[in-house]
Amino acid sequence: MTTSVAAPATSTRDLDRHLRRARGLVVTTAALTTPGRSPATEAHSVTERLVLRALSARIACALIVPTDAHPLPDLTRWPVVVRDQSTHGVNAFRAAATLLSLPERDCLALCTDPQLPLAQAGGCPTVVATKDGALHEPGQSVPRLTERERQIVAHFATGHTAASAAHSMGIAVSTIATLASRLHHRLGFNDRGHTLAHCLAGGLVDTAPLRATLPEQPPVLPEIQVRLLTLATGHNLTKAASLAGVPVKTVKTVLADATRNLSAHNRAHAIALGLLYEIVPASAAPARRLRGADGTWDGER
Repeated sequence: MTTSVAAPATSTRDLDRHLRRARGLVVTTAALTTPGRSPATEAHSVTERLVLRALSARIACALIVPTDAHPLPDLTRWPVVVRDQSTHGVNAFRAAATLLSLPERDCLALCTDPQLPLAQAGGCPTVVATKDGALHEPGQSVPRLTERERQIVAHFATGHTAASAAHSMGIAVSTIATLASRLHHRLGFNDRGHTLAHCLAGGLVDTAPLRATLPEQPPVLPEIQVRLLTLATGHNLTKAASLAGVPVKTVKTVLADATRNLSAHNRAHAIALGLLYEIVPASAAPARRLRGADGTWDGER
């Protein structure tokens, strides 16, 4: 028989420690649904207790809600609600801080592990709600891109090949390949589409200039294309096929159709356009993967 072990109860002092320098609290709905009830409060999870503590301390609170959230949480107590696809290229946590009229550094972000890169890229100090109902402050910061890396991401996101990006930037194709390879490795990806998705959705590059080059009306994709493009944004084709319950061959065919409908040059470009057009939610982008001591990446152990 398997015995489950509950996470240690989080004291009020611990909650106050997380809130000690915060003038604002930005919370994701995923963090609110994290388990972890405390015997001392009977009904409230640790994340709910943190929110209640912030509200009682008159700390301004904002909620980030996925566009496809169903059912919607109770929004009446939230003075600011941000839809993750309504920020027009601005990091959702940064947008929430702006609506709270506070600098990002004064807003504590309460999120889950997959949302950590987006929260940190938004400039907010972050506390993560874990699956076992605990809270922890991550020590791993999001890497900053160099100017060259930002340029490469922007070129690839607009459909450039390595050769055309090299010509535009006035550097050798081999330099583009080397810089791109280093960026993939640093972020933990081996797929250009996933690297682009992570950088665009995580706020590591400014997407406003990229969006300005797009037509005002995005192409309308069939539902199956939107679904599989969304899955391919954060997963490899085998995993996307498994999640969709279809063969890998079908995924490839549908993604090829989506690529044509988006007038994209390749699958990575299609993924970038899906995010820039907001056809694909930013939450679909993969989180940064960290290499462990055994040389494998998170999710491969």
